[in-house]
Amino acid sequence: MTVLREEVSWFAGKMECVLQKNDYKGGWQGMTVVETIQRLREEVDEVFEAFLSDPSAGVFPATPDQIIEECVDVANFAMFLADNVAARRV
Repeated sequence: MTVLREEVSWFAGKMECVLQKNDYKGGWQGMTVVETIQRLREEVDEVFEAFLSDPSAGVFPATPDQIIEECVDVANFAMFLADNVAARRV
């Protein structure tokens, strides 16, 4: 049996909360590889943008909670891709 590190368990819990919140959208099993990678890239861009700052334009870095939310989105889309590959749904 694999024992999860505390940090992994914490993060996986956040991933599951987001998945449950979005259950009404249906699953990822029908997503194509291209769709999934495209969304993954968009989510990575959102993490990057969360750190940007331009006070003269009224743009400030995101809060730690907002950054964590974006990281969870990245992780979920990476998991969607891995799950579809593992299940040979690609």
